[in-house]
Amino acid sequence: MILKLQCYDLDVVYIPGKDMFIADTLSHAKFKSQEKDEELDKTLNSLSEDLRVHCNFLVKSINVTDKQLEKIKIMSYVKNKWPHHKCQVDDVAKVYFNFQTDLHVIDNILFKNNSIVIPKSMQGEMLSKMHEGHCGISASKNLVRGIIFWPSMNADIENFIRDCQTCLKYSNNNSKQPLHPHNIPNLPWEKVGTDLFHFDSKTYLIVVDYFSQFVEIALLNNSSNSQSVIIHLKSIFARHGIAKQIFSDNGPPFNSAQFKSFCDDWGIEHKTSSPRYPQSNGLVERTIGTIKNMLKKSGSDIYLALLNFGNTPKSDGISSPAKLLMSRNLRGVLPMSKNNLNPKNVSIYKEREKMVVRQGKMKYFHDRNARPLSRIKTGDRVVFKHKPKSDLWVPATVVQELVPNRSYRIRTPEGVVYERNRVHLKKVEQGSGQQMVVPPSEPPEQQSVAQPLGMSTPVSSGRPRRQVIIPTKFKDYELYTP
Repeated sequence: MILKLQCYDLDVVYIPGKDMFIADTLSHAKFKSQEKDEELDKTLNSLSEDLRVHCNFLVKSINVTDKQLEKIKIMSYVKNKWPHHKCQVDDVAKVYFNFQTDLHVIDNILFKNNSIVIPKSMQGEMLSKMHEGHCGISASKNLVRGIIFWPSMNADIENFIRDCQTCLKYSNNNSKQPLHPHNIPNLPWEKVGTDLFHFDSKTYLIVVDYFSQFVEIALLNNSSNSQSVIIHLKSIFARHGIAKQIFSDNGPPFNSAQFKSFCDDWGIEHKTSSPRYPQSNGLVERTIGTIKNMLKKSGSDIYLALLNFGNTPKSDGISSPAKLLMSRNLRGVLPMSKNNLNPKNVSIYKEREKMVVRQGKMKYFHDRNARPLSRIKTGDRVVFKHKPKSDLWVPATVVQELVPNRSYRIRTPEGVVYERNRVHLKKVEQGSGQQMVVPPSEPPEQQSVAQPLGMSTPVSSGRPRRQVIIPTKFKDYELYTP
């Protein structure tokens, strides 16, 4: 009856018995037991032909015989009758209990509505065929919807595509992470950032105070080796005092043994940013852009521009870098009264509170379009980029977490060790599609009988389950659990 009505859209209307004046005289008519229903056979044959055309390549690829399918427990339930309760169903068929009304058998092939039910021995093959064009997760689900089916098929598709090495190799960049700004120091010149930059075929050393944002630059005449950089840093520290911490990138000369020895001798803590991630030293990078604009516009007298930069107050009512560092204005070319040149005490704590408020505003507007990335642990499989502008992702393994969920040390299959920021890493899902691509080298008959439809043990159907809480009135009873 259900198969006959497949081609119709029915509107069922309830009519009470008292309004049915004509008796249904045929309701008690008896059919002959051996009478053949030609209309039913015609409907089954036409439906079978439509399904064969709809999924021709799938039917041809199924290498499980009718005899093997008959051995599967699920077939007997569909052909005969399902038990009333799920606890009475065999373990291999429990996962299909919720779909029992949608299951039917045509030509000894199991269907869920119009979708062919795929046994576990063929699920890997179907996933490979489905993903030949390397489409995304949504497109792949739309491709197989209404054609093939097995429990937890959507979850298997997601895991298979997430573990596809080709898709990982050419995948998009990670989304922007929430801002993780540097902690504002408690004192001026306590923490400084440094870097090298090039302009007009010349190399400059820049040092920026993380509290006052006071800038010092030095022209490196002959070379930018570690010895030349160390000499200029000593000269700057001789004027303003030795900083407690230096923050720089991992490039030369800051990664040299001589620079490490200099920091140890002078009692300086040296910290570095993530390789290929200049945003980690964002204050210095932003200041370099400002200094380069000064060099373009001011000509040869860059130091006079730096003097005005140091005397200029910041936004949000924050004092100028010169006042924050030296508690006074610096005399420049603009006429200035003696009172403005007198040193005045600056409340470091109030100024720091203003900086914290400004930093909070920056983080708020930055994080509106950012989201945190998933946590990566030591031993996880990842893919990373050698260069941020590259389109290729390379496989590697995490060997150490340097900064929680920010900086990691990874090792490639060739044994080369790199340090990368979290934004340049993508976690590879474990135990997903690759384990299902090729079925074991067991004969097809043994596969289908030993693991019918992929359910030798109870398998999760991927549907959400609500939490069952036993009422307190039953706490003294021993409840039956199926």
